[in-house]
Amino acid sequence: MFTLLHDGSKDEAYFLFHGTGGNDFQLLRVMEELNPNATIIGVKATEGVGSNRRYFSPLINGQLDRKDFESNINGFMEEWKKRGFAFKKKVFLGYSNGANFIIGIIEKYPHIMSEAILLHPSNLNYHFEVESGMNVIMTSGATDNLALPGDVLKLKETMNNYYKNLTYFLFDGGHELTEVEIKAIKDAL
Repeated sequence: MFTLLHDGSKDEAYFLFHGTGGNDFQLLRVMEELNPNATIIGVKATEGVGSNRRYFSPLINGQLDRKDFESNINGFMEEWKKRGFAFKKKVFLGYSNGANFIIGIIEKYPHIMSEAILLHPSNLNYHFEVESGMNVIMTSGATDNLALPGDVLKLKETMNNYYKNLTYFLFDGGHELTEVEIKAIKDAL
């Protein structure tokens, strides 16, 4: 599940959660821009293979299978605890399905990360329980037809009740990552 992609700083690590059909290396280009000196660890999804690889089962009629979702979160947490990552700063960076999975972790375990960067997440009716002072950066595309910007804005408003240090960016474009988006995230870090 965890792949060391770059052995950098002993104090700071970025954990990369790819999108559907991606792999451990999908967000490596983004990291070259954001923080090439940090330790970089790819987190490979365990559901499906190839273009169907993801962190949890596909939505059914637009709805999250909550039981499956929480089972996958719990499986991740078991692996996380076994590893005992001791970095002072742990940043979770996720795109699309990976961002949604990070939000699932945030729902119950926000304390395991210092910061979350959520690229094009979907609003899957998450239930937050714990307030946290961690930083959250969230992005969406104005013409994104997978993670609708209005729904992402509602997610941002919900998360603002629990995470006061939340920065939201809306960019021209769809569900893809752009250089403008990466630069804005870098400036916000």
